[in-house]
Amino acid sequence: MIEKGCQNWPKNQDIWLEALQAGMSRRGKRDPRAMKAMPNASKLWLQAVMLERDAGVKNRVLRRGIENIPNSVMLWRALIEMVDEENIELAVLLLNKAVECCPTHVDFWLALARLLPFDQAREALERVRHQLLREPAIRITRARLEEAGDDTDCNRIGNIIHGFIRELERECLHIDRRAWMEVAERLGSAVTYQAIIKNTIGIGMGREVEVTTRKILG
Repeated sequence: MIEKGCQNWPKNQDIWLEALQAGMSRRGKRDPRAMKAMPNASKLWLQAVMLERDAGVKNRVLRRGIENIPNSVMLWRALIEMVDEENIELAVLLLNKAVECCPTHVDFWLALARLLPFDQAREALERVRHQLLREPAIRITRARLEEAGDDTDCNRIGNIIHGFIRELERECLHIDRRAWMEVAERLGSAVTYQAIIKNTIGIGMGREVEVTTRKILG
Protein backbone atom coordinates (compact mmCIF):
# COMPACT_ATOMS: atom_id res chain seq x y z
CA MET A 1 0.00 0.00 0.00
CA ILE A 2 2.81 2.43 0.89
CA GLU A 3 4.61 1.56 -2.36
CA LYS A 4 1.51 2.39 -4.38
CA GLY A 5 1.12 5.63 -2.44
CA CYS A 6 4.69 6.66 -3.31
CA GLN A 7 4.00 5.98 -6.98
CA ASN A 8 0.62 7.69 -7.11
CA TRP A 9 1.46 10.68 -4.89
CA PRO A 10 5.21 11.25 -5.26
CA LYS A 11 5.02 14.72 -3.69
CA ASN A 12 3.14 13.68 -0.54
CA GLN A 13 5.49 14.14 2.41
CA ASP A 14 3.46 12.03 4.85
CA ILE A 15 3.57 9.01 2.53
CA TRP A 16 7.34 9.29 2.14
CA LEU A 17 7.74 9.56 5.91
CA GLU A 18 5.93 6.24 6.24
CA ALA A 19 8.02 4.79 3.43
CA LEU A 20 11.25 5.76 5.18
CA GLN A 21 10.14 4.10 8.40
CA ALA A 22 8.86 0.99 6.62
CA GLY A 23 12.01 0.64 4.55
CA MET A 24 14.21 0.75 7.64
CA SER A 25 12.03 -1.84 9.38
CA ARG A 26 12.04 -4.29 6.46
CA ARG A 27 15.49 -3.86 4.91
CA GLY A 28 17.49 -2.20 7.67
CA LYS A 29 18.21 0.84 5.51
CA ARG A 30 16.34 3.96 4.51
CA ASP A 31 14.69 4.43 1.14
CA PRO A 32 16.76 7.00 -0.83
CA ARG A 33 13.84 7.72 -3.15
CA ALA A 34 12.20 9.91 -0.54
CA MET A 35 14.86 12.63 -0.63
CA LYS A 36 15.10 12.39 -4.41
CA ALA A 37 11.35 12.87 -4.75
CA MET A 38 11.18 15.76 -2.27
CA PRO A 39 14.71 17.18 -1.77
CA ASN A 40 13.35 20.36 -0.15
CA ALA A 41 11.35 18.64 2.60
CA SER A 42 13.17 19.22 5.91
CA LYS A 43 11.05 16.64 7.77
CA LEU A 44 12.14 13.90 5.37
CA TRP A 45 15.82 14.66 5.88
CA LEU A 46 15.34 14.79 9.64
CA GLN A 47 13.48 11.49 9.61
CA ALA A 48 16.30 9.96 7.58
CA VAL A 49 18.77 11.18 10.20
CA MET A 50 16.73 9.74 13.06
CA LEU A 51 16.69 6.32 11.37
CA GLU A 52 20.48 6.17 11.21
CA ARG A 53 22.50 4.88 14.14
CA ASP A 54 26.02 5.96 13.21
CA ALA A 55 26.84 9.55 14.22
CA GLY A 56 29.04 10.06 11.17
CA VAL A 57 26.26 8.99 8.81
CA LYS A 58 23.78 11.24 10.64
CA ASN A 59 26.17 14.16 10.18
CA ARG A 60 26.58 13.49 6.47
CA VAL A 61 22.84 13.18 5.90
CA LEU A 62 22.22 16.48 7.70
CA ARG A 63 24.86 18.26 5.64
CA ARG A 64 23.37 16.90 2.42
CA GLY A 65 19.98 18.10 3.57
CA ILE A 66 21.33 21.57 4.30
CA GLU A 67 22.91 21.67 0.85
CA ASN A 68 19.40 21.24 -0.56
CA ILE A 69 17.65 23.47 2.00
CA PRO A 70 20.24 25.97 3.32
CA ASN A 71 17.59 28.03 5.14
CA SER A 72 16.14 25.09 7.10
CA VAL A 73 16.19 26.01 10.79
CA MET A 74 15.20 22.44 11.63
CA LEU A 75 18.25 20.89 9.92
CA TRP A 76 20.73 23.49 11.17
CA ARG A 77 19.49 22.99 14.74
CA ALA A 78 19.89 19.22 14.48
CA LEU A 79 23.42 19.57 13.09
CA ILE A 80 24.48 22.04 15.80
CA GLU A 81 23.01 19.84 18.54
CA MET A 82 25.27 17.00 17.41
CA VAL A 83 28.41 19.00 18.24
CA ASP A 84 30.23 17.97 21.39
CA GLU A 85 29.85 20.59 24.15
CA GLU A 86 33.62 20.93 24.43
CA ASN A 87 34.10 21.59 20.71
CA ILE A 88 33.33 25.30 20.91
CA GLU A 89 35.30 26.11 17.78
CA LEU A 90 33.12 23.85 15.62
CA ALA A 91 29.93 25.09 17.29
CA VAL A 92 30.90 28.71 16.53
CA LEU A 93 31.74 27.79 12.94
CA LEU A 94 28.36 26.13 12.41
CA LEU A 95 26.44 28.91 14.17
CA ASN A 96 28.14 31.53 12.02
CA LYS A 97 26.98 29.65 8.93
CA ALA A 98 23.53 29.13 10.44
CA VAL A 99 22.94 32.85 11.03
CA GLU A 100 24.03 33.56 7.46
CA CYS A 101 21.47 31.10 6.11
CA CYS A 102 18.76 31.79 8.71
CA PRO A 103 19.41 35.46 9.64
CA THR A 104 16.04 36.01 11.35
CA HIS A 105 16.25 33.02 13.70
CA VAL A 106 16.86 34.56 17.13
CA ASP A 107 18.02 31.40 18.93
CA PHE A 108 20.98 30.96 16.60
CA TRP A 109 22.15 34.53 17.25
CA LEU A 110 21.78 34.12 21.01
CA ALA A 111 23.65 30.81 21.00
CA LEU A 112 26.44 32.37 18.95
CA ALA A 113 26.71 35.33 21.33
CA ARG A 114 27.03 32.98 24.31
CA LEU A 115 30.05 31.27 22.76
CA LEU A 116 31.92 34.27 21.37
CA PRO A 117 34.40 36.45 23.30
CA PHE A 118 32.87 39.65 24.71
CA ASP A 119 33.86 42.04 21.90
CA GLN A 120 32.82 39.65 19.13
CA ALA A 121 29.53 38.84 20.85
CA ARG A 122 28.75 42.54 21.24
CA GLU A 123 29.59 43.15 17.58
CA ALA A 124 27.35 40.27 16.45
CA LEU A 125 24.38 41.49 18.50
CA GLU A 126 24.84 45.07 17.34
CA ARG A 127 24.90 43.82 13.76
CA VAL A 128 21.61 41.97 14.03
CA ARG A 129 19.54 44.14 16.36
CA HIS A 130 18.52 46.53 13.56
CA GLN A 131 17.39 43.56 11.50
CA LEU A 132 15.35 42.07 14.35
CA LEU A 133 13.80 45.19 15.82
CA ARG A 134 10.85 43.34 17.33
CA GLU A 135 12.96 40.81 19.24
CA PRO A 136 13.62 41.93 22.85
CA ALA A 137 15.93 38.97 23.51
CA ILE A 138 18.60 40.45 21.21
CA ARG A 139 18.68 43.78 23.05
CA ILE A 140 18.42 42.24 26.50
CA THR A 141 21.28 39.84 25.74
CA ARG A 142 23.32 42.84 24.60
CA ALA A 143 22.73 44.53 27.97
CA ARG A 144 23.39 41.26 29.78
CA LEU A 145 26.85 41.10 28.19
CA GLU A 146 27.70 44.31 29.99
CA GLU A 147 26.20 42.99 33.21
CA ALA A 148 28.27 39.82 33.02
CA GLY A 149 31.50 41.78 32.55
CA ASP A 150 34.18 42.17 35.18
CA ASP A 151 33.20 45.76 35.90
CA THR A 152 29.40 45.99 35.95
CA ASP A 153 28.28 49.56 35.42
CA CYS A 154 24.58 49.93 36.27
CA ASN A 155 24.39 53.34 34.61
CA ARG A 156 25.86 52.03 31.37
CA ILE A 157 23.38 49.13 31.32
CA GLY A 158 20.55 51.56 32.02
CA ASN A 159 21.70 53.76 29.15
CA ILE A 160 21.78 50.76 26.82
CA ILE A 161 18.19 49.78 27.67
CA HIS A 162 17.10 53.44 27.47
CA GLY A 163 18.64 53.72 24.01
CA PHE A 164 16.90 50.57 22.83
CA ILE A 165 13.51 51.79 24.10
CA ARG A 166 13.93 55.15 22.36
CA GLU A 167 14.93 53.37 19.17
CA LEU A 168 11.75 51.29 19.17
CA GLU A 169 9.65 54.35 19.91
CA ARG A 170 11.18 56.17 16.93
CA GLU A 171 10.16 53.23 14.75
CA CYS A 172 6.65 53.37 16.27
CA LEU A 173 6.95 49.76 17.41
CA HIS A 174 4.96 48.39 20.34
CA ILE A 175 7.00 47.76 23.48
CA ASP A 176 5.75 44.78 25.46
CA ARG A 177 7.06 45.63 28.93
CA ARG A 178 6.05 42.29 30.42
CA ALA A 179 7.78 40.35 27.63
CA TRP A 180 11.02 42.29 28.15
CA MET A 181 10.91 41.65 31.90
CA GLU A 182 10.21 37.94 31.40
CA VAL A 183 13.21 37.55 29.10
CA ALA A 184 15.50 39.37 31.54
CA GLU A 185 14.22 37.29 34.44
CA ARG A 186 14.73 34.06 32.49
CA LEU A 187 18.32 35.04 31.74
CA GLY A 188 18.96 35.82 35.41
CA SER A 189 19.99 39.40 34.68
CA ALA A 190 19.12 41.36 37.80
CA VAL A 191 20.66 44.70 36.79
CA THR A 192 19.20 44.50 33.29
CA TYR A 193 15.82 43.59 34.80
CA GLN A 194 15.89 46.71 36.99
CA ALA A 195 16.91 48.87 34.03
CA ILE A 196 13.94 47.55 32.05
CA ILE A 197 11.53 48.35 34.90
CA LYS A 198 12.90 51.87 35.15
CA ASN A 199 12.86 52.58 31.42
CA THR A 200 9.51 51.03 30.56
CA ILE A 201 7.38 52.08 33.51
CA GLY A 202 4.63 54.43 32.43
CA ILE A 203 4.71 53.24 28.82
CA GLY A 204 1.22 53.30 27.37
CA MET A 205 0.03 55.86 29.94
CA GLY A 206 0.85 58.94 27.90
CA ARG A 207 4.17 60.71 27.34
CA GLU A 208 3.76 63.18 30.21
CA VAL A 209 3.06 60.45 32.77
CA GLU A 210 5.93 58.36 31.42
CA VAL A 211 8.48 61.19 31.66
CA THR A 212 7.28 62.23 35.14
CA THR A 213 7.48 58.65 36.42
CA ARG A 214 11.02 58.20 35.16
CA LYS A 215 12.10 61.45 36.78
CA ILE A 216 10.72 60.26 40.11
CA LEU A 217 12.62 57.00 39.80
CA GLY A 218 15.79 58.92 39.11
